[in-house]
Amino acid sequence: MDRAGILLVALSALGFATLGIFGKIAFGLGWSSSELLSWRMLLAAVWVWGWLLWRGGWRFQISEALAPFLLGAVGYATQTTLYFAALERLPVGVLVLLLYVYPVFVVLLAWLLERERPTQTALLAMGLALVGIALTTDLSGQVGLLGVLLALASAAVYATYLLLSARVSRVSDPVRTSGYVFVGAALSFTALAWLDGRFQVPGSLPDWGLLLGISTVATVFPVVLIFVGLRRIRATQASIVSMLEPLFTIALGVLILGERLSLAQLLGGGLVLLSVVILQRR
Repeated sequence: MDRAGILLVALSALGFATLGIFGKIAFGLGWSSSELLSWRMLLAAVWVWGWLLWRGGWRFQISEALAPFLLGAVGYATQTTLYFAALERLPVGVLVLLLYVYPVFVVLLAWLLERERPTQTALLAMGLALVGIALTTDLSGQVGLLGVLLALASAAVYATYLLLSARVSRVSDPVRTSGYVFVGAALSFTALAWLDGRFQVPGSLPDWGLLLGISTVATVFPVVLIFVGLRRIRATQASIVSMLEPLFTIALGVLILGERLSLAQLLGGGLVLLSVVILQRR
């Protein structure tokens, strides 16, 4: 097991864990999903391509760009749209719990498409992680059916996106690949925001601060890190390590939103970490 690959995917999970918090703050400031996601991807594309220009790594080849561009315009855009639609209807903890059914889809897709049979160790680690997530997010009360269906659909699309990303990342530079993904997603979201009549330039410092945070911390860093990590470990392994995200989300909720952790949540977090340890031992 490549420990550097595990660390990269874990750091990616930490970045993605901030997305729901940024989203809730944005909804409180009056942002629509399409407008927020449009600016998120546009700024992310500027960050990545600015970095490539600065380091002299910029180049454009249609053969290299087409697959990640479509991955962003269709796969990433669809998954994120479903995620934010669910975020508008569900608490962050409930959404994260439902979203992290996706490793089940990853294992099933890898089995069906790549003939990669899940080992007993992988199944054990995934089972412990799923139980840990259920405890960590502390699901309780009634939730809307539409929000649940949107979250599960987001999980299924993300599983497909992760497997396709693994294939793309093996044949292309991960930073350029991320840049193409961001451009594709930016065009999709901008078109949606324009059709919705909600696309406008932010006019306040809090709005720009929100956009800079969500485009870098919650987007550029984790997406690039997951591409690099997928060049070192398998998609099924990455899916289990990425289960650290709910634990990070709960911790950020405590630090930023003043939420409290229950004993059940602490126990669940321990099970999530245990699953990662078992995977590393493998």
